[in-house]
Amino acid sequence: MALSSEPREGTVSSRGFALHYVEWGAPTAPPLFLLHGITGHARTWDTLAEALAPQWHVLALDQRGNGDSEAAPDGDYTTGAMADDLGSRARCPR
Repeated sequence: MALSSEPREGTVSSRGFALHYVEWGAPTAPPLFLLHGITGHARTWDTLAEALAPQWHVLALDQRGNGDSEAAPDGDYTTGAMADDLGSRARCPR
């Protein structure tokens, strides 16, 4: 069965708040994370992610306080805090 080219969306919990993500490609493919800039969101990457999906499991995150992700309850929007969101605390369900 061929994988749909439509992106899949989900939410993970990171340190007490929800982060939204969008994914493309086969979950068994090598992962590739795409992160947006200050005023961006996960769907910024739609065109690129679709092109990469045949070879990669592409995951685009709505970073804290952006897109459909919740705001950080502690107001921490430092680079270190956002990097921690990608660490062991936030796991995609695949």
